[in-house]
Formats: sequence, structure tokens, C-alpha cells
Amino acid sequence: MGNILIIGKPSNPKNESKVFVSGVYKIPMFSMGGDTISRKLDINGEVLNGGSNSMSINLFYGYLPKQNIYYFRMNHAGQPVFSMLKPSSSSELKQVFNIHNTPFVPAINGNTFIYGAYGIYRLNKLPEDVSDAQLSIQLYKDQIINGLSFDSENKSVIYMSTYQGTFLKGDINCVNCTKDQLELIGNDTNAQSVNDLLVYKDMIYYSYPTGIRGFPKNGKGNPIQLVSNENVNSMIQLNGKIYFSTNDGLIKTIKLPNSSSPSSSTSNQLKTIFNSSYYTKCQ
Repeated sequence: MGNILIIGKPSNPKNESKVFVSGVYKIPMFSMGGDTISRKLDINGEVLNGGSNSMSINLFYGYLPKQNIYYFRMNHAGQPVFSMLKPSSSSELKQVFNIHNTPFVPAINGNTFIYGAYGIYRLNKLPEDVSDAQLSIQLYKDQIINGLSFDSENKSVIYMSTYQGTFLKGDINCVNCTKDQLELIGNDTNAQSVNDLLVYKDMIYYSYPTGIRGFPKNGKGNPIQLVSNENVNSMIQLNGKIYFSTNDGLIKTIKLPNSSSPSSSTSNQLKTIFNSSYYTKCQ
């Protein structure tokens, strides 16, 4: 069935030495409670209460099983740093990019790494070192985004959301293009505060502070409300379902509609698969 991975610290660990050590935890997708959670990996390298040297994880970007790489955002004395952990090489967190004052949003497909900063860029490898930034190829100049995802079918196509609430479509092979060469798909004011975005079949799904909505990727139609009144902070899609985490430590799932115009509300399909009330906040 597969597992959901979350990051956190146990508030009541069986091993008291783990209380201040972050870990990767796995939860079976069929879980309906907290009994089936298990610790997959210790995360070493955080420095708590270290003043100017303090470092702690505040966002889990994702795990690439084939390459066995975890990507995180670290808070380094108040400044965000794009970081990684590659257990086969080291048990310590490694800083990759300093993203202070940068609207940084990554998307990964295989060994292709696309990211938004002050423009849209492509790396033809997974970043593992600060020097990798020098290999970046600029795709679109000056465009600032808050959400980014590869198309679920055509991996040369990317979709983006912006702080102006617009949805854009681009091509990863468009080099040194101007931002007006991006295709405008549509807009939704809720997209101004997107915190996660993914594409599945013919829809762009995006989470924001109070829910999850979908927008037709061909631009023909109106947004649909998938989840309401939930303080969503991250989500993934697998087998036609979205799994998402909330700020109060819940992991929930909802089945995606078969079309962009569902005939009825999907709220009755919402299920809680894990309540991490006895763990600290997870990402």
C-alpha cells in the first residue's frame, strides 16, 4: 500500500535520547490512528538554542527513493536554507542553497530539478552542493511564483501559481525566455497564498491556509473546492487520492473527483488517517 512520510520529534518517546532528535516517520496509507507509526530515520545536524549557530528543519520538501535523498528547508539563525540528507553518504544534514530573501519553490522529476527564485531555472541534476547553483539554466526571466509542479503526463510542461493569483504554463526547454512567453491559464484569488501545488490528470490542485482547490489546467472552467476549513500545510497525490497534513498535526486523505465538475461536495469522503497529537508539529 505504501507509506506517508512525515518529519517530527516525539514528545513521549520510548527512547528518551530521541526527544530532541528529529526523525523521518512512516505511516501506512491505510492507517486510521497512531499505533502504526514507526521511525524510519534519525536526522542529525540540527542545532537547537544555538543562537547564531542554530539550525532546525521547518519544511520537508520530499523524499526521492531512487536516489535516497531527502530535501528540507532549514532555519539557520532565522534565515532559510535549502538542505538535503543522503543517508548513504552521511547521517548529517547538508546545506545546499542559501535562499534568504528568495521566493524559492522547487519541483523534481527524475534528475531534472526546476525551481523558482527571481525567475524560473532548470538544473539537469539533483543539487547536492552549493556549487551546483552555477549550473542552473534560466528558463523564464523575472517571473516570481509561489507554486510549481510538473505536468502529470508531459514532463516537459510545468505549471505555476503566482502571488497575484494567476496560473501559468511553461516549457522546461524554453531557455532565456521572457515571462510573457508563459501561457496564462486562469486565476483564483486563493492562489495568492498557495503553500503547495500539484498536477493530476486534467487538474491543477493547490493548497492554501484554509483548504484545497482545483483548477482545470486547460483554463476552461471554474475552480472547484475540494477541501474547506482545514489549515493545510502540505500535500501529495497517490493513486487518485490527495494526502495532506495540517498545522494541528493531522494527516488526512480525500479521493479526487473523476471530473473537473463534481456533481456534489467531496467533503464526506475526507478521512483522517493519523493524529499526531503526541508528536510535535510535523511537515
